This record gives sequence, structure tokens and C-alpha cells, in this order.
Amino acid sequence: MAKGIRQFIILASMGFVFFGCSSGPDEKIESFMKCAIAAEYFGDNNSVKSVDEKMKRFLLENEDYFKYISSFAEYMMKRRSEVDQELELYRYNRKGKKQILSRVYSSSKCGELYE
Repeated sequence: MAKGIRQFIILASMGFVFFGCSSGPDEKIESFMKCAIAAEYFGDNNSVKSVDEKMKRFLLENEDYFKYISSFAEYMMKRRSEVDQELELYRYNRKGKKQILSRVYSSSKCGELYE
């Protein structure tokens, strides 16, 4: 299989992985993180701030869920680790990273968070 076709298939299938159908608090936090990573990569500081504000609001609105977490810093590090595993940016060169993060950045889910 040609390298370009294989990379396209991988990128196309990752769309579901980026923003799967689950919408629990953990997945929502991971979505915030993915969108913030993509916005930061492209230097869109306003979008990073918007995502940060919406994530803070989400945390406050769902404090009943998060109050049982013994170490919030550890929880956030675990979520970030999950995001890193899903995106697998370490596997790609600069062009591949840009393609993956461009797909995340231009997704409708991130578009809502950037508003």
C-alpha cells in the first residue's frame, strides 16, 4: 500500500478516536485538552484561552463528580497521558503532526470550544 494512502486511511480513522461518541466527564476533559493542544500548536492564543475558560466552567458545573478525586493534579496528568496516547504525535514527523492537529483544530467540536 502506498505510504500516502496508508497515512490518509490512518488519519481518516483517527477522526473517530479524537472525539468518539462518549461524552462522560473524563472524555470531555480530554476533548478540551485536544482542542487546546491543537490551538496552541497553530498559535491561536484566543482559542486556547476560550478552551481554558470553558474547561474551568465545566469543572465547576461538575464539581460533584470531581470532588471524589483524591489528587486532581494526578487526575489531569492521567487525562493528558490518555490524550497523548490517542494522538500519538510522537510517531509522526512535523508534517504528520501538522496534519493530525489540523484535523483536530478544524473539527466541529473544537470549533464550538473556540467560540
